[in-house]
Amino acid sequence: MLTASLKDLKKKAQRLRRKIKRAFPDLDVSVVEVNDAVGGGAFPVTELKGYGVALRNTNRGSAGTLQALLREAPEPIVAGAGEDTLLFHVRTLLDGDMERILSGLAWMLEVK
Repeated sequence: MLTASLKDLKKKAQRLRRKIKRAFPDLDVSVVEVNDAVGGGAFPVTELKGYGVALRNTNRGSAGTLQALLREAPEPIVAGAGEDTLLFHVRTLLDGDMERILSGLAWMLEVK
C-alpha cells in the first residue's frame, strides 16, 4: 500500500469511478488527487500523494450525513468527507473492497 505508484493508484481510482458511475449513473463521481496520511491513528506523521474517488452533490444530505450512513451499513464503509464531498481513498482498498463500496452505496441510497 505504501509503495503503490501514483500510476497504479490513479488506475485503481478510475476503475472505482467507472464501477460507481455504471451502478449509479445519476451520481456526480470524479477521480481526484489526495494526500494520504501515513503514521496511523490520531497522529499521522507524513503524507503521500495519491488518488481518490469523490462523490459530490448527491442531493441526499451533507457529505457528513452520507459518511455516517455508510458507517451504519450492514458492512460498514469508512469514507472521508469534506464540505460537499464524500471521498474514498483508494490506497488502502483491498480485493473485494470496490464491491463492498458499491453495496454500501446501494444501501445508503435506499435508506436515505
